[in-house]
Amino acid sequence: MKGLGLMITDLKIVLYVYKLAHRLCKSYLPLVISSSFVTAIQPLINLMMLKFVIDELTGTKRIPYFIGLVGIAMSANFILNILQNMLKTWVTIKDEDLMNRFDLMISEKVMSLDFEMVEDPEILDLKERALFPVHNQGVFQRVIGQAMTLVSQVITMIG
Repeated sequence: MKGLGLMITDLKIVLYVYKLAHRLCKSYLPLVISSSFVTAIQPLINLMMLKFVIDELTGTKRIPYFIGLVGIAMSANFILNILQNMLKTWVTIKDEDLMNRFDLMISEKVMSLDFEMVEDPEILDLKERALFPVHNQGVFQRVIGQAMTLVSQVITMIG
């Protein structure tokens, strides 16, 4: 029963990270989801095209049709690779934007405190405890990235 409680707590933390990331940068999650989707469909397209190529080679053996299938497969891979690289670059840029917005949010919260509280060691400790996992452990990128990797792998497996 204790393991279930820990899973629920972990799920709440993950959901909090998603909500915070979405609140700080509305375009971040859709961009990460798009990137994982493109990553997931590339193997599916390759498998489908391979099936058509093998069917053509073992079936009627129409050379122009076979060349067309190979051309489509190469074009699809070329386009998906470009799209995947663009999305990864945009995600990297949005990662930095998300970190900047998080820093701004923390700074605004600190600035709204009374001056006496700003210098309080307990408040300074809380601030450092909030910033450490985000900056040193990449919490946003790791939590969201792992979930998107899972989604991508599930899409690939279903396909």
